[in-house]
Amino acid sequence: MLSKEPNKEEHMARYRIAFVAMLALMAIPMVAFGGGWAIASFDEIPGEFSAGTTYDLEYTVLQHGKTPVDVGSSQVRMIDSNGTVTELDAVATGQPGRYAVAVTFPESGTWQWEVDLGVFGPQEMGTVEVSTAAIAPVAVGSILRWVLPAALTIVMGLVAVQVAEVAKRRRTGTRRASRPARAD
Repeated sequence: MLSKEPNKEEHMARYRIAFVAMLALMAIPMVAFGGGWAIASFDEIPGEFSAGTTYDLEYTVLQHGKTPVDVGSSQVRMIDSNGTVTELDAVATGQPGRYAVAVTFPESGTWQWEVDLGVFGPQEMGTVEVSTAAIAPVAVGSILRWVLPAALTIVMGLVAVQVAEVAKRRRTGTRRASRPARAD
């Protein structure tokens, strides 16, 4: 039996089949990773960070920038100027795509930070300048939170006692003893 050389049309048919198979194989990863991006959208980010101060932040992971999506575990990573990485685990809040994290920059300086969005990978959040800890205003603020209401309560109590005493005197018709005039 002699084998016959394929003619030009058979060659072209084989090339077409190989080309279609190659396209099909390339399409599988495209379909699997289609729509494969998301962003972290923070509710509020402080305008200024102080070292040692804890900031309770919440963010939503939005697929295509629109649809909240759960990504399983998510972290916030902070990288100081020496390259030391501090990783903070975020906690799912129970709402789709919502996470909460307590962020504390341990020292002042320039920090890079990013949010790990699980299967979508990390999202760089940029550079943060962290100032030294502001201890005095925090202490004064916490003292004023209880001193002012306590002082106001005492003053209102004293006024109430005085009003009650004046009302009692009017009912009984007694007057306060007046001071005798001084003889000069």
